[in-house]
Amino acid sequence: MSKREQFPARARIDQENEFPGDIADRVYSDEFLAGLGKKFNLNLTIEVRRELHRMAQIYIANLRLGTDDSWDRTQRRRYRQLKSAASRFAKTIKAFEDDDIASHLFMTVRVMENEALLGDKLISAQRNMPHNRTIYPHIMNLIDLIGEAAECKVKEFIFPRGPKGNPGLHSMTMHAIALWQVDFGRRFTVDYHKGSGLTDAFQFMRALIDPLDDVSDQQIITAMRHAIKLWRDGEKRRSSRPKSRSQN
Repeated sequence: MSKREQFPARARIDQENEFPGDIADRVYSDEFLAGLGKKFNLNLTIEVRRELHRMAQIYIANLRLGTDDSWDRTQRRRYRQLKSAASRFAKTIKAFEDDDIASHLFMTVRVMENEALLGDKLISAQRNMPHNRTIYPHIMNLIDLIGEAAECKVKEFIFPRGPKGNPGLHSMTMHAIALWQVDFGRRFTVDYHKGSGLTDAFQFMRALIDPLDDVSDQQIITAMRHAIKLWRDGEKRRSSRPKSRSQN
């Protein structure tokens, strides 16, 4: 079976027997990323550049999978299992939420001479809390974060269906909204009523996609609207989550 027969739905740039990572390195070159940063006034750190390369890989790889959603179902099942495991673990640990276990965590760190765990960042995040109370809420926050991330990944593998569905674009946009909102500190918005191209976030997506594939403005808008909805749903869950006693 030829490469084209194996992967009938391919990006425009994906025409040879290249690995997605090699294509991403070639297309998202240092020159391209420098131009991207200048156009949108972005600070493209090494971590951000790596994420942009990964986003291009994700686009190409997801498009190669075509309409066969068996892999998507497998990923949803895996992340649901992770979400369930994190929830069970959190429930068990919260049953021990008292000063004794928090103090013992602190003393264990001291005994193991691993006080690097109590670095400035961890302590500064809990400035109003005695040092013997810093580790416990930090652990709980990490467990909650794992569960939240798993839930987000489940939804990331539920793609908008229809004749214009593009799972590569959907996955890429989910990563883009996190970069735009968290790393760049900007609102990821799209103008639904006056047409496309009226927000920096849309133009950013357009700039990322154009070197890779032929995608319509409406497809980008659809992917952005879906990503924005999932992002807002996550914000609502985070704001409604009850605080543990250690955080009060």
